[in-house]
Amino acid sequence: MTPTGKMTNIAPGKGGIERDPKTLASHHLPGGLELMGRAVKLKAEAMTTEQGRKIEVEIVATNVGHRVPTGFADRQLILVVHAVDADGHRVELLEGGRLPASTGKWKGMPGILYAKQLIGAAGAPMPFWLPNAKTVDTRLMPEQPDRRAFVFGASVSRVTVQVGTGAFGRKSPTPAAGTIMICWWRSSCYRVLDSPTAFFATLRLCVRLSFYIVAIVSKCKKRHRGNTP
Repeated sequence: MTPTGKMTNIAPGKGGIERDPKTLASHHLPGGLELMGRAVKLKAEAMTTEQGRKIEVEIVATNVGHRVPTGFADRQLILVVHAVDADGHRVELLEGGRLPASTGKWKGMPGILYAKQLIGAAGAPMPFWLPNAKTVDTRLMPEQPDRRAFVFGASVSRVTVQVGTGAFGRKSPTPAAGTIMICWWRSSCYRVLDSPTAFFATLRLCVRLSFYIVAIVSKCKKRHRGNTP
């Protein structure tokens, strides 16, 4: 792995030799999800259009020398976009891609599948151990951003964009490259980025909304006082 710039001895007290930290490669072996989190970067922007709420998503594989996901053909990288209204009810997609049957329970959901898809003679997705008629490769190319747009109705209050890993037939993807949450307050958008910091970002959003509420209450009190004889 890449040198950390801090480690100077691979085996201190056990025969290791002090070395220049810039030349000593790290022997840390991260797991698959950690590697995926480093290799896949996710961005999302939201806007209000005449059609409704538009979400523009960019995903890129970086610091890798191969397509993502790699390995055997059943590995999948799944982008899922979930939109709900103020009551938590799902809002239907107006424009944008939908996930295929090979993503299991996510079939038909707004999103994109990045995988080497094996298609049988009847047009259905096939596992790698069965004969297939053709291959459709939608995996990410190194350092080449893939940009997609999704449009939902104007009733959308919150959109969650998530990238996860999965395998053919798995019921749900495992979160791998973070989550982006976008909330609307009237005509303004507020983004909550990266699941590890989601709590604090949500807290900041709540504080900001509380300022709006305090300002509105203050104006109402002033008007009431001005109208009082």
